[in-house]
Amino acid sequence: MGGIPWHYLITPPAQGYKGVFHVKSLETGAMAKNGVLDMDSVSVEPDKAFFHTDDSGRIFHMGPSTLRVLRIRDGGHGYEIVPDFVIDAYSPCSTNTPQVDGMILTSSGRQVKKLLLDAYADPCYESLQGVDYENDLDILAVTSVSQRGDKLVGHVCFHDNQTGALLNRVELEEAWDETCDHSISVDLDTLVHIVKTPQRRYHCHVYKLDRTVGQREVKQPRQTGKRRKSARRGR
Repeated sequence: MGGIPWHYLITPPAQGYKGVFHVKSLETGAMAKNGVLDMDSVSVEPDKAFFHTDDSGRIFHMGPSTLRVLRIRDGGHGYEIVPDFVIDAYSPCSTNTPQVDGMILTSSGRQVKKLLLDAYADPCYESLQGVDYENDLDILAVTSVSQRGDKLVGHVCFHDNQTGALLNRVELEEAWDETCDHSISVDLDTLVHIVKTPQRRYHCHVYKLDRTVGQREVKQPRQTGKRRKSARRGR
């Protein structure tokens, strides 16, 4: 529950599968215009949707390779969901659009497009894993994973919370084990990566960020419409 004014996210039981969300008003129960969130992606992993932890009332809608930041706007005859900006997973090289070979059903019964096998082995593909918000710096830390040879490599991209502009990108030194649970958080200049193994052993990797190393040109995200900057409370 969140948003301005109060709304809530729900996965309708009638859908029969995860990954589709409805945005509804807490006061009236009415669904907002454009309030059905569904990436319509080819991934068997379900989408994720949750409210931003800042005071903007925005919504994160995360798919396998795209993070959409949405906001609730008064449309005159009710509330509507409009895009704020979009963050795409970084790709280390250009890639062609994967070929589609018919339709398949996932284990949950969801109908998705079937990709040819070589698309899954594409080393350029990078998948999103999570997003964290650092309120003091007002930045988003977006975690993604890509294939490099026979191993997975984790990356953390730092984006401006108000515009989505890419500020910097950090590659994690430790290998990314897909059989483990991963948690990444940022507090000012400290990045913490906690790994939980299937044997319930924990490993903690701590990084200190240096603003003088690896500075890069700011890259603007895909803009999907004008936005109104919200007031932000201090701590």
